[in-house]
Amino acid sequence: MTSIDASIIITVKVADICESHETKISFHTIEADLNAAFQVGRRRSTAVLFDLLESNLHAFICSYKIWKNVGTDKRSVLMEAGTITYRRHIYLDERGNRRKPFDELIGLQAYQRNSNKVETMVASLATVSSFRDVAELFSYVTKEYISPSTVYRMTGRVGKKLRAIEQMEDEQNIEPGTIKTNRLMAEADGVNIRLQGEAQKRAEVKVAVFYTGKTPIALHRNRLLNKFMTCQLAMSNEAWQRHLSTFADRTFKLSDVAFAQIGGDGAKWVRNSFEYLGVPMLHLLDRYHVIRSLRSAFAQHLDLKETLAKLFSEGFTAVEADLLEIISNSKGAVREQQIKCFDYLKSNQDAITDLDKRGFGDLGFCSMGAMEVNVGKLIAKRMKGHGRSWSIQGAQNILAVIRYKELIKTEAFARMPMPKIEPKSRWKYQRYKAPVWTPNLASIPMLSSTHATEPWVQLFKGKVNGSLSINAFF
Repeated sequence: MTSIDASIIITVKVADICESHETKISFHTIEADLNAAFQVGRRRSTAVLFDLLESNLHAFICSYKIWKNVGTDKRSVLMEAGTITYRRHIYLDERGNRRKPFDELIGLQAYQRNSNKVETMVASLATVSSFRDVAELFSYVTKEYISPSTVYRMTGRVGKKLRAIEQMEDEQNIEPGTIKTNRLMAEADGVNIRLQGEAQKRAEVKVAVFYTGKTPIALHRNRLLNKFMTCQLAMSNEAWQRHLSTFADRTFKLSDVAFAQIGGDGAKWVRNSFEYLGVPMLHLLDRYHVIRSLRSAFAQHLDLKETLAKLFSEGFTAVEADLLEIISNSKGAVREQQIKCFDYLKSNQDAITDLDKRGFGDLGFCSMGAMEVNVGKLIAKRMKGHGRSWSIQGAQNILAVIRYKELIKTEAFARMPMPKIEPKSRWKYQRYKAPVWTPNLASIPMLSSTHATEPWVQLFKGKVNGSLSINAFF
């Protein structure tokens, strides 16, 4: 068969500048040749446009004769169109500082080799795959080689910028959220990741999700409504609670929230994560952990379906005697596992009963338990397994990119400069001021302790639950 060759001529014209480029197209490699021709066209178009803009900018600066021209310098930057090489003028401003206004115009910092758009693209890919895989994929698609170390540094710079923006927002007075809801659903959980180059070998990433309900999308499948997630590393429990309060305040209109439905696995820090929301809270133990604990300890001795139905409808006291009888007849490791399950259920007995069985009236039933799958998709899939380990700073940067993955895809973020946060002086003496005490809506540890079955605790709990608020006592 006779080969058919063709040519593509791309002409780039910007104002009076005109440049043409011809690329041979072979029939046998037509797809690769077309892609190469279009990539060359994009690079040349960008280079010609840069030359025009730079010459106009130089003419404008020279007309005012404020800055002194000290020459030109060549620069190469990896952009979405490919590697662009151009020359720009260098000036001395009125203070004698070297300025490169064209670099400032397109948002490039000194010694920056990649555009902000490229860095956000690479960082977005790094949230779902390893740095090595991202480097290979990006190099294959753009025909521009980058190394895994380059991907790591790009992601770190984007994450550092996001953390600075988040810190600035947390320290400023924020506008209340606009999402209205009568019931606010909130769940929290933790994910342990491996560390490298740190004093400790592991660290726990705290993750929380807020949503207002569920809507069916298929048979036995639901989607969370108004879902918002956040995650933090190396943050104390107190700082975590304040972070969630600030996060919820700028997302939801908390003044319209009648109560918050709190879910989790029963860990102490999980139960206390939402103490500063300022709304009445109802705790509901994650059904997945309850069922898994009972199945592993009592599956051979109980009818799990009947036991779970009684446990969720009547509470822990309805099955306590049956569990104790089985434990008394068991021995060895089986007994230890049963005792562990019994203690777990007893310490969280106030959060086991279904909400519609607690005597609060018709609250409108809505199941929880969305935390496990969301943590897996958000954190565990990217940061656990496959021999992955992290430094504290590197993990914090990738977590920031994960949190704001949708934001970094926008053009507005690519043009957003790095915020400058003034460091607080450690030498400035600050006089201590006693805080003004105000009643807080917070849980009481006694209600979820091993003494929860005592009559006086039950009486106190009944008073609290009567109004869904401990402010009724003040």
